[in-house]
Amino acid sequence: MMVRSLRTNDDYLFNRESILDVLARLKARVAEAVDTMDGNGLLSSSTDDLVELVASMCTLDVPKLLRDQAHVDEPTETTIRMNDYGREIHVPATSILLNVPFTGDKDVFDYQPSTYTLSPPRATIAGNVLYIRVTGVDLTNEAVDKELKNRLDEIEKHLATLRNDVAQLDAQVKPLARQLIEARRTKLLGAKKMASSLSFPLKPRGGAQTYYVPTVRKKIVTRPPPSKPSEPFKPEPALDEKQYQEILTAIAGMAQTMERSASAFVNMDEETLRTQFLVPLNAMFEGAATGETFNAAGKTDILIREQDRNIFIAECKFWRGPKSITDAIEQLLSYLTWRDTKAALIVFNRNRDFSNVLKAMKETIEANPHKKRGPVIESETRFRYVFGNPTDAAREITLTVLAFDLPVPSTQAPAPT
Repeated sequence: MMVRSLRTNDDYLFNRESILDVLARLKARVAEAVDTMDGNGLLSSSTDDLVELVASMCTLDVPKLLRDQAHVDEPTETTIRMNDYGREIHVPATSILLNVPFTGDKDVFDYQPSTYTLSPPRATIAGNVLYIRVTGVDLTNEAVDKELKNRLDEIEKHLATLRNDVAQLDAQVKPLARQLIEARRTKLLGAKKMASSLSFPLKPRGGAQTYYVPTVRKKIVTRPPPSKPSEPFKPEPALDEKQYQEILTAIAGMAQTMERSASAFVNMDEETLRTQFLVPLNAMFEGAATGETFNAAGKTDILIREQDRNIFIAECKFWRGPKSITDAIEQLLSYLTWRDTKAALIVFNRNRDFSNVLKAMKETIEANPHKKRGPVIESETRFRYVFGNPTDAAREITLTVLAFDLPVPSTQAPAPT
């Protein structure tokens, strides 16, 4: 039995350019990508989204062979040249062509990995299919099968090395992109003299005392979420992260009091429970322009408004199955217009199986089409997400879900799970 390939040097894979040279060019492209971004677009977009965008522009999609979809064509008749005592003869032969689909960038098959052999594998690339041909005389199934598998294994080894090479670049690109984006953002904001136009203090209100009044009350600082990239960037109010966390801590403290003093709150409905949060929050903070920073709007909202914008909204909901969470999130997203606006979803559970409720909540939120990142687990019952605004995914909404377990009133049946 004879197996002999019919190929030229052009069919060698992984031998045209060093991957190290390619990766060096891609790394240098990071600074160019950041520097050429439209200024308003950069200010208007999430840093995380921009980092992902730059990373996608400055990396390689190493191919993955879809071996489970590989197939061979019908064998074809051909001839091969052989030496017969110094005389070239043409002998009838059979040719087998294996088709192997793949995903990824076909140009990567040209790049020499950081570790390689002096005799690289051979194949032909067309579109998103890799072709391996075996031609010989008196071919057997076992011999052809072994030959094809060996060649595929050799190609896979080269791709695995390339994948590791690219992963090392990816580990550098994202931190570098973030550093350059934040530096340019700072420069742009300074040029627009943002600092002088961004004050939204929340100052302490005198007289009221609650469980949650901090020893030292601090003013809320706002920072600007961006407008649409097509418009000049204009500062808009947004709640500072530190103050957002202080508000969440106050909400959590009030809810924990409800849990510990269950009998006092057992028969309260959503609206009445919501009111319990307004008292300590307004005792802690005072808005710059309004007498009550925290207001009720509609049936269950707790909100802060500044310059006709909702910069913080909390929804209080009883768990009534996954749809109640989906509806509450959609309601919050409809209220919150500007990127980096902060929100909270306070969920009261009156079921007997709180663990399953938490699991169902997380699965429901995970399936929401507007969820971009998260969850960040801040506690066993507190989860933080980032959502895209339904009308403009570049504008992001930070949503913290806080879940609390309350007793079931004697007249009320448990909610569905």
